[in-house]
Amino acid sequence: MQASDGMPAKVTIAYQPGLSYAPLILLKQNGTLEKEFPNTTFEWTEVNIQVVREE
Repeated sequence: MQASDGMPAKVTIAYQPGLSYAPLILLKQNGTLEKEFPNTTFEWTEVNIQVVREE
């Protein structure tokens, strides 16, 4: 579904804790996307995937 301005009405962003996702975490904390796209709802989902390493 799209908002009247052609942007999506809702966006889901999945991220993991960690340094490689720092840019996304900063966008979330600062509300940058919400400010830039006020007609779009952003859903932030933290994904915690543990990798098991067998030796």
